[in-house]
Amino acid sequence: ERRGSRRTDERGRVRASDVFVGDYVVGLDVAGSQSDLFRTRSTEVTVREDDPTTATVQASFEWRVPEATRDRIRRLRREVDGLSEQSGRDTAFPGYYGSVVGRLLDLVEALPQYGHLFATGEHRPDDVADALLDAAEDGISRVNTAMTTKRNVDMFAACADMASVDPQWEGDVLTHEAYFDYVDADVDSELTGRIERTRSRIDDERADLSEVEPTTEMWEHARELFQETRREREPLAKAARALLVAGLLDAVEHSFDRRELRERMKRTVF
Repeated sequence: ERRGSRRTDERGRVRASDVFVGDYVVGLDVAGSQSDLFRTRSTEVTVREDDPTTATVQASFEWRVPEATRDRIRRLRREVDGLSEQSGRDTAFPGYYGSVVGRLLDLVEALPQYGHLFATGEHRPDDVADALLDAAEDGISRVNTAMTTKRNVDMFAACADMASVDPQWEGDVLTHEAYFDYVDADVDSELTGRIERTRSRIDDERADLSEVEPTTEMWEHARELFQETRREREPLAKAARALLVAGLLDAVEHSFDRRELRERMKRTVF
């Protein structure tokens, strides 16, 4: 009662050096509109003279992915799987870009493990989940459109006799922390730089490969999505779309480093 309440630092810590000797009850409150998302527990601590004392107070994130959201995730996963289920065509590239979208779905499923990101913000996990799933739905459509141009269809048909592979994108730009950074920051300059860098990589690789259509088409759709993202006013939706753009561009760049994908671009003549 003498000390009142104090805010934790970004790592959830509070330090006090002028506390009277005695027994205390230490508790934690999650302030504002997020308080209903957490259950907190108090703890007792004894402060002795000239003896540093540490108390750990626990708070658990109580939000869980709603069943309706889980149903939507399952539906979208089926659509992602459908990208690599084309008869008579090689599906290495559609499956590879589809795995970027799959990572957005993973982010939603893992939200209950990231309660600390909601403790000091104003955004609700249900709204974050909806924004990420909306972006995933858009991403499935864009990957499908990019991979079904006539040139890509012809290329994938020509690759049908190659050994079947299922390459997964392994980039690290799709994280919960990155998403919330995008919510709070102006990402235009960062993504503009990514778009330019990815285009330069495509141009640098073009001379060594027979076909780069899977990368140029995906780059075009990512660039188009970025232009739409810049006009988005709702911060959660904008951050989700920006995250998808970053993931697709990273996948395009790294496709040249994947032996099984490079082999398809290098060997195919049709």
